[in-house]
Amino acid sequence: MVEWAHRTADGDLEGAPRPGLSTLLGSRFEFCLGKACGYREACFYQKAWKRAEESHILVVNHHLLLSHMVAEKKGLPFFDRLVIDEAHRLERTALEVLGESCSLTRISRQIQGLAGLGLALGMEGDLIRHLEELQARVAGSISFFQGVLPPDRVSSWDMEHLGEVEEELSRLSLALEEVALRGEGWLRRQGEDEPLHREVALGVGELLAGARVLEAWSRGPEDVVRWVENRRGDLPWISFHMVPLEVSRLLEEGLFALVDGVVLTSATLSVAGSMAHIRDALGVPPHAREVFLPSEFRYRDQVRLVVLRGMPPPQAPIYGERLVEVLWAILEKRGGQTLILFTAYKTMERVVARLRGAFPSLRFYVQGEEGRDTLVRNFREDPRGVLVGVESFWEGIDLPGECLKTLVLVKLPFKSPQDPMVEARSRWYQEQGKSPFMDYLLPEAVLVFRQGFGRLIRTKEDRGVVYLLDSRVLEKGYGRVFLQSLPPGVETEVVDEI
Repeated sequence: MVEWAHRTADGDLEGAPRPGLSTLLGSRFEFCLGKACGYREACFYQKAWKRAEESHILVVNHHLLLSHMVAEKKGLPFFDRLVIDEAHRLERTALEVLGESCSLTRISRQIQGLAGLGLALGMEGDLIRHLEELQARVAGSISFFQGVLPPDRVSSWDMEHLGEVEEELSRLSLALEEVALRGEGWLRRQGEDEPLHREVALGVGELLAGARVLEAWSRGPEDVVRWVENRRGDLPWISFHMVPLEVSRLLEEGLFALVDGVVLTSATLSVAGSMAHIRDALGVPPHAREVFLPSEFRYRDQVRLVVLRGMPPPQAPIYGERLVEVLWAILEKRGGQTLILFTAYKTMERVVARLRGAFPSLRFYVQGEEGRDTLVRNFREDPRGVLVGVESFWEGIDLPGECLKTLVLVKLPFKSPQDPMVEARSRWYQEQGKSPFMDYLLPEAVLVFRQGFGRLIRTKEDRGVVYLLDSRVLEKGYGRVFLQSLPPGVETEVVDEI
């Protein structure tokens, strides 16, 4: 790492020989001494910050932009104009960044690490004992939660023992805070500045942050969604999560109101010709102008949409078998250079297992078997390739040219009603006098559908066929919203068999 530090131009740990060391070597706000640091002139972080301050244009991702907002405008240098590309993703990212979580499993490891540091630093016996007792206390809480909570993800709406969970969290929060404050007191009594003291300070800070999140979760604020991740087994995992119900007001007040001008741009901001949904979701001010720009693509000549009529509903017992038959027919007809987009991992895995056996001449590149970039790169170079994915493959992958000629959309991409976030936001929409389906679930599904459809035509030269295997688009009244949201010129062909 020392040799690499002399060679690297920017200190970016992604290019380091051991990138996993970022937790020890990466710049952390808690450790930075700023102007008091004797290595300020050589510091990669300070150099990067100076370059950013001197730049006229900063290019950052959504996470960094919203983290800047959360960090009270300290994450980035000053800016007064803002262009947000792929703005349809902004709400989703805001929910992630503005949410909070605390893992009891991680807290337990943190306490164990602090006890080890304490022994190395000659920490007072009483404090070591308190850390060991806290470790046992957290282990007891994990056992308690695993006893009263079902496995997997469970929403606070569905908890049978919610009151007991909240009481246990409140008590655990107090125990964490008490030991963390003892740790702070010990640090204040240390005379010399030992590097490991900063490690202790960071660990103590994480205990206090965890205590704050657990206490907030236990109070059950009305404007957030609460759920628990509960994974059992040899390495049990318990984590508590909170996410705001909506972020429109936070974005309007914390982002849009603080700059002189904002442009939100994306190929998929509208639903059936209206931007009402994205305005509402992002808190776009009423005076903002809307601009619809024509596409440079000739969709009538470049793409054909084939909708299969008569597919059984996804919950029907024969659905899985019928889906395999239809995909088998498509691959037999079209071969490789095909992208298949599912909406559920389990369905994808079952179907791919069947198709692999039926088509030994094709190579299947399946999400989860390798990293996304590796899968996409290998698929591009393989004329016999079939790329298969869910969720994140519906957008953000670029496959221009001859490498992609067939796109299969297995289902309309509605969110799962069992997801705690979806369930809570649906209730919230209902309380606001709105329709959870028409005002929330349908527009969200349409935006993802448009993104998925857009994987096929990326340049003026691209040609291909899109198969939609969900007959609800023909049978349900809301189906026309999906079809009306397609680019102008797309011709739809309805068939009974592939």
